[in-house]
Amino acid sequence: MYFVGISTSQPYVMEDPVEEWVIENRLDKNTDRWEEEAWGFLETVSFKIFNDNIFDGVEEDSIQTNINSDHTNFQKFISLFLEYGSIFFDENFKVIERKDWENKVSSFTNCQISICECSPG
Repeated sequence: MYFVGISTSQPYVMEDPVEEWVIENRLDKNTDRWEEEAWGFLETVSFKIFNDNIFDGVEEDSIQTNINSDHTNFQKFISLFLEYGSIFFDENFKVIERKDWENKVSSFTNCQISICECSPG
């Protein structure tokens, strides 16, 4: 699953909100299942292999990928996030609809969008 966020102030750390969402919505609120089913974050989003050429200058850590609004390929990333995203968060980690996320991104003049991929082992 791909989780997508937006921030107008950095840092925007998605790990805890994503884990909480998965436990609440996929694991019947059973925190033990996170470990039992070997849920975790992929170091690099899977779709990167098909789009590697646009990832120059992108901030990637072992959990999420962050793209600043001044990045040359920002619009391409928005399209990819909208295509691949499963769950969208606003700047306060509240789950919002895909279209609402898209509207927020277009309304901010300076922001950072983030994506991470989380799945069971």
